[in-house]
Amino acid sequence: MKISRLIINNFRVFSGRYLFDFSDKQLILIGGQNGHGKSSLFDAIQWCLTGEIRRYRGTKEYQTFNYIINENVLASGGTRVDASVEVWLQTDTYMHRIKRTLQKGTASQITKLMIDGQSYGVREGATKICEILFLDNEDDEPAKLEQIKNLPSYFSTTQLLSQDQLHEFILASNPKDRFNLMEKVLGLDEYGTEFGKYLLESLQVIKQESSQIYVPLQKLKESWVEASTKLKEKEALLTKLGGITEEDILSQLISLRSQIRSNYITKAHVNPIKINDELLVEYRDIRKDINKHEDLLQSILLILQESRPYFDLTEEKYLSEQQRLSSDLKTVQLRKSRRETGILRAERRKSEMELLLQKRTAYAQKQGEKEELNNKLTIVEHQVLGILNNAQVIKAREEHESISHFLKVYRETQDDFSEIITKIEICKATSLSKLLSKQMSDLTDSLQILESRRELVTGDRDKVIIDLASVSGQVLSSKDNTINQMIHDIQTFLLGQVEDSCPVCGAEFQNSQILHEAVHLTLEEAKRQLSTLEQKEIKLTGIKNAIDREIEQIDTDIVKNNAQLQEIKSLYDENQLEIEKQKLSLESWEFDTPLEELNELNEKMNLFLEEYLIAYRLLLSLDELQSELVRLKNERDIIIKWMTDSENIIGTRVNYLLGPEERLIYKIQKYNQYILLANTQVEQNIQEIKEIQGHLVALKHSWVEQEEKAKEIKILIPEFDRFKPDFNHWVKTFYDQKSDLTRINTAFGQILEKMEAYLSKGEVADVKLEEQRLSDLIEVRSRELEHFATLESEINLLRERHEKIRSDLMTDYLIDHSEAIDQMFLQISPHAIFKHVHLVPREGNLYILMSEQNGESLEWTTLSEDQLATKFNASLTFSSAQANVLAVCIFLSLALSQRWTELELIGIDDPFQNMDDINVFSFIDVISQILTRKQVMISSHNEDLINLIKNKSGLDTEKVGFIHFKSYSKNQVDIDTNCNVLNSNLN
Repeated sequence: MKISRLIINNFRVFSGRYLFDFSDKQLILIGGQNGHGKSSLFDAIQWCLTGEIRRYRGTKEYQTFNYIINENVLASGGTRVDASVEVWLQTDTYMHRIKRTLQKGTASQITKLMIDGQSYGVREGATKICEILFLDNEDDEPAKLEQIKNLPSYFSTTQLLSQDQLHEFILASNPKDRFNLMEKVLGLDEYGTEFGKYLLESLQVIKQESSQIYVPLQKLKESWVEASTKLKEKEALLTKLGGITEEDILSQLISLRSQIRSNYITKAHVNPIKINDELLVEYRDIRKDINKHEDLLQSILLILQESRPYFDLTEEKYLSEQQRLSSDLKTVQLRKSRRETGILRAERRKSEMELLLQKRTAYAQKQGEKEELNNKLTIVEHQVLGILNNAQVIKAREEHESISHFLKVYRETQDDFSEIITKIEICKATSLSKLLSKQMSDLTDSLQILESRRELVTGDRDKVIIDLASVSGQVLSSKDNTINQMIHDIQTFLLGQVEDSCPVCGAEFQNSQILHEAVHLTLEEAKRQLSTLEQKEIKLTGIKNAIDREIEQIDTDIVKNNAQLQEIKSLYDENQLEIEKQKLSLESWEFDTPLEELNELNEKMNLFLEEYLIAYRLLLSLDELQSELVRLKNERDIIIKWMTDSENIIGTRVNYLLGPEERLIYKIQKYNQYILLANTQVEQNIQEIKEIQGHLVALKHSWVEQEEKAKEIKILIPEFDRFKPDFNHWVKTFYDQKSDLTRINTAFGQILEKMEAYLSKGEVADVKLEEQRLSDLIEVRSRELEHFATLESEINLLRERHEKIRSDLMTDYLIDHSEAIDQMFLQISPHAIFKHVHLVPREGNLYILMSEQNGESLEWTTLSEDQLATKFNASLTFSSAQANVLAVCIFLSLALSQRWTELELIGIDDPFQNMDDINVFSFIDVISQILTRKQVMISSHNEDLINLIKNKSGLDTEKVGFIHFKSYSKNQVDIDTNCNVLNSNLN
């Protein structure tokens, strides 16, 4: 059975309908960049046949989000969208068509199955698919359910190997993770991890059941204790009753009833004639009335005791104390008012003194500024006199009539001197421009010569390349044949190796280094035996390289000359721009004066300017000094006016401005001392006022409390007089009443106990029966609790043994595959020193062990875990490539040996990750051998590897299908394929 056709509609990356025909394809190659849909093709087959995508199980995406329907279709599909995959399975006699559809509405989604033209529900459809795929079709319902449950695991283990399974195996770096993963790969997780979960869940159920028994059991025990206590009380009452008769109890009741005052009992007095429950209830109520009256008397006594202190304050004492406190309050308030007035007056005078202190500080500052200005005026006047008496200034004034005339002549000479310097610079720049123009012309001629030479040499190079390509093609063909033959010899030799020598060079290779050196020497020997054709290729290559170097040198010279030309051109442009700027700085430009004459004028003017430079600078500073004299005099006059105005404003207190500062500070301190002392006295007055007011409030509060207490007592004792309380009389009266009532209440309690004992004679037997019933229930529940404790202990023991059972089960399962896995690993990874691989399960861990020789026999089961983890554990040195190869070998072994289905399919999603060239070539050889028995689907993102598999498969072109994912967008997947479905066969 093989896959004949695949039809995908709106599934994952596939937006729209895509049809692929595999009816005559033994090998299907799937290429394209990562993320373009290669894995989705494998997912489509798995989802259609099993109803799930194995690599998403247990993920949040699987549990929460849509991962089947194309996202673009889902976003724009309206109220209902669907996705479907249809797989055609071709047998020798029949074509099965299986179509799975997922329809998603606004609030729900449903899955439909169409198999061989007939609609099925999910459960019935899964049963039908199992009938098609499984070799052994079971008749009983439990066996069918088991097939449905195991189908996804079987399919992912023996039919399709996803990238996720490869990645998980490579990333499983510790034995525990690797064991769990291998259980999942082999489909044993329901006996391992799943059974462990089942044991844990069973343990939780037992604990839950135990807790449900424990709580009612505790309540039963509490009820038993209560019944037992009640029984003991009843029996004690009967013991107290002794030989007393009913008539004796009634006589005591009548006698006690006559001693109770009528105001204590609300019911009328009737002598009892018989003891019964109604009589017991009646006299219990009477005792309750007695208790209430007794409590009332007790509360009256407590109120009288608590209220006694409130009535120590008489009316006369209250009025006298109120008058005294009011008088004291007025006296203190008057003292406080006088002190506050004095504080305000002192603060006003203090503010005046502080203002005078500020004025005095400013006055003293102005006095200092005036003296400083006088000093500055003296210095400036001295400087002006020194300049006027300078010898050079005197000489300049005598030779030029006046100082102003000298300054005018000097400034005009400066302007003429600057103009002459500019003209000289223009002349020099013009000469430089002529030189640069000549250099640019020479470089342009040189560039034309280099360009001509390059065209000539390029033509020679093209001829040599044509000759070299012809010769190289012949040499390459010969070398490819030689290399392929060497690889084939090595693989064939290693598969049947019995000696430690290389079939190519004959050298021994106890390790990879010796083998590499031997192969390298063999290749060197082959190079010395070059043919005439190869010598011609070398000669042509040398000629081509010489021409390439010459062209490179010409290009370098052209670039260099162009750079020099651009640099000179830039200098030329900058120089011309500077010339134009300098011409614009002159009022008029006429180049009529020779350079020599300009230089002579420059020297004469420079001598004049240097001779009178000091005099010129001194006379320039003279103007500044005279302006400074005027400014300083004006500032001094302003300060003198401010000081005079300040003296006039202060008037009679001007002596404070002219006198010492300490006098003002002393006055301010005196005022501060007075204010501080007065404030302290005011604070004391305020405190006294608060205290007096507090006493008044407390006095009033005590009087009001006394009034409230009097009202409270009057409610209980209407005869109570507030102004003549007489507490001793009332306390004695109510204490005597309470004592008498307490005596009666005690006697009543004793008689009621006798009545209860007389009436409880028939209840003892009932309480005994209830106690026995509860005891029997406790015994039954205790046995149930012990049973669950035994079960919990047995499950814990089973959990401890479960790890060994898991390892033994995996060991039995791997025995049938270990030889095939070892042979494939040796064939695909031949260049390792330890070539043979062994998978050893041990108590929930999976160890990968390596050995050099196939015949090396080790009793792996006898090794300790430390030996497995360190001495023989390949995981310590296993590379990602070797882990990748081992994962592929395990899958291929399971796929080739499976006996559960007729479907001859092997699909591997991108198996070449982490493999080197030798691994890839060897893996392709293994696949080529499988093609005779299986329909193979392989994907890769490497287009070169896809082409290599195609070329080495040995199949005719029409037997090889290719699907190339060119590009991917939200609207479509652009695919190039030869697995097209003809229009006539669309149905």
